[in-house]
Amino acid sequence: MEFEWGLITLPENAVVVLEEALGSTNVTYALQLAAGAAGQGKRVTYITPQYRDDVRTQMDLYRIKYFDRFEIAECARTTAAITTSCTGDFCVIDQFASFCPDADLARLKTTLCALIDASRNGRTILLTMTTGILSDRHEQLIRSLADGVIQFLEVNEGGKIKRYLNVPKMKGELPPERMAPFSVTEEGILIDTRERHG
Repeated sequence: MEFEWGLITLPENAVVVLEEALGSTNVTYALQLAAGAAGQGKRVTYITPQYRDDVRTQMDLYRIKYFDRFEIAECARTTAAITTSCTGDFCVIDQFASFCPDADLARLKTTLCALIDASRNGRTILLTMTTGILSDRHEQLIRSLADGVIQFLEVNEGGKIKRYLNVPKMKGELPPERMAPFSVTEEGILIDTRERHG
């Protein structure tokens, strides 16, 4: 697994899930990756149930640069909105589970397959997902069909919160041997890539 400026290098033409139990770390990370893609000249679409100003406020909080090639599709509420709005070279669907809380497995699979088909036409698609909104079966279906899964984990160790990235699956990569520690600062998500011995 390669890291670039503390960020995981994502595969092209793939659907990758960024999942977290609670919080906004996965969303912040998605914004960082999207801004990095826009900075490299890619057209980015960020589809969110939130308002554009709220997304921009979060970007400002973590000093994430905004580019003209970074389009925010605000107040999206339906699965039809995400499949038709997911355009450009790099697409983020924020809070994916909120678009299909009552979907049966067949409809969820249809939506995911449409996103996978779109990714094979030269597009990287990120799905941020808060776990626990959907049933375990729905979440497992999402993980199994996605090309990659990045899990943001928090562990309480001796009264301190330790944060880790776990990458159980990534297209074209062997799973890493260990979880990578990371921190959240005003600069965003910083992944510690130092090799530990002992």
